[in-house]
Amino acid sequence: MQQTLTVRGDSVWPWPCDPAAPRIVLLVHGYNNTEQQARESYRELREKIEETGASPATLENIWEVYWHGFEARWVTLLPRDEESTLLSVRTYAAQVPVARAAGRTLGEYLARLPAEIELIFVAHSLGSRVVLEALRVLYRYKNQSPNHQGPSVRAYCLMAAAVPTYMVEPARILRRPAQIAGQSHVLWSPWDWVLRFAFPPGQTQAGEGHLPEAVGHAGQPYEVWTSNHRTNLGHSGYYRKAAQNPYTLHASRDTAPYLAPLFGASIPKPIPEIGIIEWTGPGSQPLPRVTLPRREIGSRLRKWFHLASI
Repeated sequence: MQQTLTVRGDSVWPWPCDPAAPRIVLLVHGYNNTEQQARESYRELREKIEETGASPATLENIWEVYWHGFEARWVTLLPRDEESTLLSVRTYAAQVPVARAAGRTLGEYLARLPAEIELIFVAHSLGSRVVLEALRVLYRYKNQSPNHQGPSVRAYCLMAAAVPTYMVEPARILRRPAQIAGQSHVLWSPWDWVLRFAFPPGQTQAGEGHLPEAVGHAGQPYEVWTSNHRTNLGHSGYYRKAAQNPYTLHASRDTAPYLAPLFGASIPKPIPEIGIIEWTGPGSQPLPRVTLPRREIGSRLRKWFHLASI
């Protein structure tokens, strides 16, 4: 079934939630998304995944997570494009602690699910911080409470992650939580102008480093993730198909092939076309004419007449 989780303050509803399948896929939106905008993004993502032939059982057990990351009402009145996001540096700084708190609340909620449950996360932008903070809670339960039987994290995918790279460096607060999943995938783009220009001052204003670089802009640190893929997409282009991204000025890649395995779908790799190899050696030479000796001719004729008379 499809479940809706709303995270606000210290509460999550509905509560409690009885999972309908052993595997749950949680979709987590980014900053400056109303619930309606997030719902539309989730719909676009589901359509892309369905086209890849994803497992119906996996698609039926998707939890759409909504967290209160859209305080800047005046920004949401503007069109959803790169320019409107660039205007929201100050309001973004105020939402970083909201994302941290939402992640902790979500983690406490998920920690109470049965041990048989497998969790898969797909997050975008500041929603990636929500996911990593939730993993931080699950990691704490796993290591500080040996008797605690909680769910396992099968995989997660962070798209355009608005997370400082230094926080995932060795001995930093998000390093160990980022490594508890069986698989971890990062989709990033050097052409993400939001993470390149707006993220560093916004994160600095939030008190988290001095003009830090974003994971979704650099893909680093590479050794943490199971895989990282350069997409060349703009910040708001991860839910859409690559051809529909209005900010595609480079060879951008669709996110569907990277997300499909999380939903139980396999993507066939196209077989490269191999042209006919042209022969560049010497040209053909006519065979020399061979004349049999007369004795050989007579011997062959006698043998032929003998076989014909049998």
